[in-house]
Amino acid sequence: MNLKKRFCCPVNGWDCPYFDQWKFCKLVDEGENPVLECDDAALFWEPDEDCFVWEDENGNLLDTQDLLMRGYHFVNGEPVKPPEQTFFGYEKWSQAIQALLAE
Repeated sequence: MNLKKRFCCPVNGWDCPYFDQWKFCKLVDEGENPVLECDDAALFWEPDEDCFVWEDENGNLLDTQDLLMRGYHFVNGEPVKPPEQTFFGYEKWSQAIQALLAE
């Protein structure tokens, strides 16, 4: 499943050029961090607030809990789906995750 990261802006628009009709910030689509690039988003964002959701290829929005329930794990804030639970596949996946975390 291909997932697209979306940022639910805490500012809610206010004539923002990066805001689209679904309350998502287009800065994320451009590879930018809205909290660092937008003064308004940084002002209203709470550090413990999870403003990110993921959109699947069917347009369904999935939050962190949805992805965890579907078997995803998070590495550096990004959802990663483990391979089939064969011993060899799981071992290779575990090694890849450990390598990412070591960086």
